[in-house]
Amino acid sequence: GLFDAHLPQYTTGDHRATAVAPVANLEAVVALAGINANAYPWVSSMFMRLDAAGRVKATSTVLGVPTVVTRMIAEDTIIVALAHTLAPAERIRMMQVQTKGGGLIIKTDHTVGDLGSRATDLVKAKDGWQLFGRYKPNNGFSEALLVRVSGSGKKLWQKTLKRDYGAELEGGAVGAGNAVGVNKVEFVACGHIVDSPLNHSDAWLIGLDSAANPVFERRYDWETKDYCRDVQQVSGGYVMAGQAKTLKFYDSARLQKVDTAGRIRWSRVLAGEVGANLTRISSMFGGHLAVTGTQAAVFAGERRNRGWLLDIATDTGKTHWERVWGSAAVASVGAIAVDGKGHALVAGH
Repeated sequence: GLFDAHLPQYTTGDHRATAVAPVANLEAVVALAGINANAYPWVSSMFMRLDAAGRVKATSTVLGVPTVVTRMIAEDTIIVALAHTLAPAERIRMMQVQTKGGGLIIKTDHTVGDLGSRATDLVKAKDGWQLFGRYKPNNGFSEALLVRVSGSGKKLWQKTLKRDYGAELEGGAVGAGNAVGVNKVEFVACGHIVDSPLNHSDAWLIGLDSAANPVFERRYDWETKDYCRDVQQVSGGYVMAGQAKTLKFYDSARLQKVDTAGRIRWSRVLAGEVGANLTRISSMFGGHLAVTGTQAAVFAGERRNRGWLLDIATDTGKTHWERVWGSAAVASVGAIAVDGKGHALVAGH
């Protein structure tokens, strides 16, 4: 690694890095969530700017109700941050963070969506940003949520998709164009559909046009409870990453490539000692993807998670290299971003 920074605590309890984005000169902005053990709100969030050596250069606190930042995208001197307030008043929150001149200032802050809404990924759209998540009504099953916001973060419209016993979208990506039928696939999104009253689920991929209308959708039955956490467009289709849970054996990480209509081209099962999960994908150079997640192992009779980073070839699904953090302690990789210059920023706890 270029640096390995242990960030300072700003509350009395546990801390997690939940999102990361690159800025100029190999610097980074990390979003943190910290637990206040003896105060309310019990979770507070902060943006930290790190220099090229991982030292804290500037900070900016997220004010208001308890909030967790889930994704950040760098656009010139602006960081677009996607977040949500915590239950019971769960709502989507969009912020713009100014990084010009070496500082870190929250420029805009908008709450969007209805109560019970949460988004975990966003993709650039022609008129702003397309958000992917879920809406949980007071009575009823969860619904897949699609929200369009303006460039400044104000809501333009939203839609929900109802499926079986509930549905949720977790990841999104730019679509592969008009490769399916006559309708152009502007975006793809992945998540899961609950297909039984026992809370069993299938992994789910859906192609959407520019107005977020479904063009195609596919379900994947890996095991008993299957979840697609993220998706990335690659040459010839998409790569999906997630987790398969079974009632008999340990959870396994799943990675598969599909064509532009969602048909499987290759599929891999990746296992840890006592479980594994893949959570995020980011494009690298030369047909490679950086994929993050966790492996579970047993230390001193206890199950502990270890942070996990893999370099995957998109044409074959083969692992070029992998790295695991936290050999004797709990660790997790919660976020990854690639800066376009061959550097990957990985953050977690």
